[in-house]
Amino acid sequence: MFESKVLPILQEYGFNCLRVMPKDKDCAGYFVLSYFGQKCFQCDIFYTIVDNDIKNKLSWGLYNTKNIHINTVKPKQYLTIDNDLTLPFFNDIKNDINVEYGDVFNNCCIHINHGKTFNMNIHFDIVYNIFNNIKTDIIENTCKLFVEHNYINNLTLDNYDNFFDKVSDMNNFNKILHFLKYINSKQVKNLFILDEKYLLFCVDLKFYFKKIQIIFYNINKLDNKNIILFNYVDKVLCSNKERIQQLYKFESLFTHKLTIDLIRVITFGTYDLFHQGHINILKRSSCYGELFVGVSTDELNEKKGKNL
Repeated sequence: MFESKVLPILQEYGFNCLRVMPKDKDCAGYFVLSYFGQKCFQCDIFYTIVDNDIKNKLSWGLYNTKNIHINTVKPKQYLTIDNDLTLPFFNDIKNDINVEYGDVFNNCCIHINHGKTFNMNIHFDIVYNIFNNIKTDIIENTCKLFVEHNYINNLTLDNYDNFFDKVSDMNNFNKILHFLKYINSKQVKNLFILDEKYLLFCVDLKFYFKKIQIIFYNINKLDNKNIILFNYVDKVLCSNKERIQQLYKFESLFTHKLTIDLIRVITFGTYDLFHQGHINILKRSSCYGELFVGVSTDELNEKKGKNL
């Protein structure tokens, strides 16, 4: 049921679901992943067998060595996070943490990519405060770079690859800073985005430039994993009505009322001698949205000095 019902929904919402197979050929679970630039979400789903104790299927995972009794899990209790998200949790959370991880409050252990591990025999509150102070300093120092930003100009960004073509040896964090400095140098008020790769920067844009307005033009097929980034966009304009309907399927992901509308394209011409060039213009224009064509009248052409 999980593989036939749940996985297709996760994949539709932009998650990569990687099947876990240890030495056995049967499936032991899934790694559910989603990447947003330098940010990553991961949730490991392990198939388990429940007796008095919980055991992972195919002897893969940590529960086989933890001896977690079923009474620690059931009956479930519900916890609400940030007064917003209510989730089911184990029945005895403190005991579960103590058995699985030990005294996490007085002996902090930091793992980096399941590789390097740092053990600190100090209370968690101290570790958290140190980390929070470092984060605060970084944010304040970055804000100083943009303190004189004036919201004046409009800017259109169409090709992500060309934008970074001349920037060599740049990691994702330096790319963000480079992009933010560019926005500041242009004193941008309204930002029009045509390439979905730029959506990755909208989180930081809205954080450091709170008054900026971001309009995204969805012309080509959109990668569903980027739809969550619409929470940092003010308006989305689509090239066809079908795409608008598809986006409204993801409405539950949006934290604000997102304006979604159709792109409307207008072009003008006389078309007295209709030729292949006119056809090419009209075909290309219609790819961007609903096309409106204005045809010049004889009176207008006469005013412009054209022979009728």
